[in-house]
Amino acid sequence: MIESITLQNFRNLQGNYLPTTGINLIVARNGAGKSNFLDAIYHLSRGKSFRTIAEGNAINWDSSLPFARIESHISGSKKLALILSQLEGQNRKRFEVDGSPKKRLTFVSNIITVLFAPQDLDIVSGSPDIRRAEIDDFLSQSSKVYEENLREYKQVIVRRNKLLQRIAERKANEKELKFWDEKLVESGTGLIKMRYDTLNRFAPSVIKYSNDLFAGEIGNLRIEYLSRFADSPEADNIADEFLSTIIKGRVKELAAGRTLYGPHRDDLNIVFDNRPIRIFGSRGQQRIAALIIKFAMLKYLSENNQQSPILLLDDIMSELDPKHRHNLEEFIQELGTQCFITGTDESQFSRNFMGKNNNLRLQ
Repeated sequence: MIESITLQNFRNLQGNYLPTTGINLIVARNGAGKSNFLDAIYHLSRGKSFRTIAEGNAINWDSSLPFARIESHISGSKKLALILSQLEGQNRKRFEVDGSPKKRLTFVSNIITVLFAPQDLDIVSGSPDIRRAEIDDFLSQSSKVYEENLREYKQVIVRRNKLLQRIAERKANEKELKFWDEKLVESGTGLIKMRYDTLNRFAPSVIKYSNDLFAGEIGNLRIEYLSRFADSPEADNIADEFLSTIIKGRVKELAAGRTLYGPHRDDLNIVFDNRPIRIFGSRGQQRIAALIIKFAMLKYLSENNQQSPILLLDDIMSELDPKHRHNLEEFIQELGTQCFITGTDESQFSRNFMGKNNNLRLQ
């Protein structure tokens, strides 16, 4: 839980903020810094931005100082600080816990967040790489083993791709691929199994929320993991299928100069009433589906981690009708977790909801 957060030169925000342990509302006009505030918390949680802008844009353009600082006191009397700087044209980050420098992996383990932002509609309607990134981020927060395995897998991909290119240029021997094939299969098989296992345990909450929330408008929502090498985590031939596919596709990979097979090419199929929602769902239904998935993630992380996740909801009410807003307010009120919600106008929330919860004013 965040007890205080201090921002210096972070985009258009400055000052010290004291949120409540419950629901914190940030209602302000567009451009006031609402999303920036949530992004500051996300930086403390993941060590990066949830936005697509360059890291260097985190520093206030009007400041004469080439750095931004995000500092927070959290439960357990810990103080976290993330300093983003620009030196000699390079963007740098420094992570601190209680004043001591830490590696990113150690730093990000102190706060867990679940974020819903307008662009998260792409989880349902966007490309496979967006869904992969979402599931990787979710699993990395729930399991350090997964995060380390994912980092190793990405390193293998980079090195194997370089070797494929060198072989295509006749600067290396094809026999050298054997070692990297085995490393790819080893780390990739681990990712596939962990994805299957977690999604299977995660699935009941998705189905429950789809039937209980928003008057069951999207019933029986399911997330199916699509792997080329197995249809369940119990499959004992994932590694064999993986390796066989690589060998059969050797000519294609050499021609492409990159790794074409593995969990970095897998996808998620999100369906309701046995139909892909990205094809048959309306924009409103897709938005609700994305919200349901986020709430299920929150529940899973709450049950499988020692600390309670922080919920970040950016402009969540803007495309919901009054009935859905009311149902959502009641659901959020019952969560019992620290939550930060942004909105552009107080009319997006009921008077009762505004009166019960903390209104956090941006400075």
